Amino acid sequence: MTYGKSKLLLLHMLRLFQTETDENEGLSMEQLKTALSQKGLTPDRKSIYACIDALEAFGLEISRPIGKQKDYRLLKAPDELELSEIKLLCDAVQASRFLSQAKANQLTRKLERLVSRRQASSLRRQVIISDRVKSMNNRVCYNVDALHTAIASDSQISFRYFDYSMSKKRVYRHGGKRYQVSPFAMLYNNDKYYLLAVPCDEEQMRTYRVDKLEGVEILNLPREGQEIFATVDLAAYTQVTFSMYAGETVPVTMQFSNDLLNVAMDRFGHQITVSRHGEDHFRFTTKVAVSPRFYGWLFSFGRDAQIIAPGWVREGMQQLLQETLQSYASGSLTDTET
Repeated sequence: MTYGKSKLLLLHMLRLFQTETDENEGLSMEQLKTALSQKGLTPDRKSIYACIDALEAFGLEISRPIGKQKDYRLLKAPDELELSEIKLLCDAVQASRFLSQAKANQLTRKLERLVSRRQASSLRRQVIISDRVKSMNNRVCYNVDALHTAIASDSQISFRYFDYSMSKKRVYRHGGKRYQVSPFAMLYNNDKYYLLAVPCDEEQMRTYRVDKLEGVEILNLPREGQEIFATVDLAAYTQVTFSMYAGETVPVTMQFSNDLLNVAMDRFGHQITVSRHGEDHFRFTTKVAVSPRFYGWLFSFGRDAQIIAPGWVREGMQQLLQETLQSYASGSLTDTET
């Protein structure tokens, strides 16, 4: 066998072990020869043994025929991802709402290359998950990478920011003009990525949905607003801000029924201090970003959750409920009736 073909043989052997074998299933000597012949190679047993020796010397662990096992198998190294771990990653990718379905499928296919073909088929069954609303922006991964690069290099960025119209077309804010900001942190909340940044023409922190950024460019300008970012407690910021929609952050006292204790701790953290209020309820005070999103979240629990103080926050909830009730009690629809 020529020197060039011996190199090809080694590479094809490696690929065969990676894609056609695993801890539970392997290839016999005859199967190896057949597969290699389909690649235009006709090695003898001695050449195949030499390749296996070379792969083992390189650090791969290959199980040879012994006892009832009649085939050769590539075993996973202790520091490599296990099948169960790759399944978990596939689930996370498919469930992520900030990824488009096309990008999620592309990443899943790349993860499948880390296992044998037989195991890859189990991954494809594994990723059939309950329906999720996926992002319509295919460039989210590139945006995330560019933002991390800008933060690490202490650089400003520019981008266009958009919403979707009723026809699912992009409508750009600020008349399509590019935003110029100093990025400081990436936040992951409620299955979405957010950018925490200081605009060049403002002196306050702003939050932007990463999947709504377009044309992210890293500028050859140093970041500004470090003193503003230094005052932000990121843990507190993510805890009190509902769905990343800004509102005035104030201490709010609430009363929940006892069976909502886990809900309260999941939302506000295990450090909240609760006190019993009668046999069936408890109260606690925590900082909340007061906004319609907060009121809507609280309303989802009906009579089992209510605002106690401050009065203006309680009145805000009452006003929202009254306006909602009136919109249903008016007897007319603002849009064409169906």
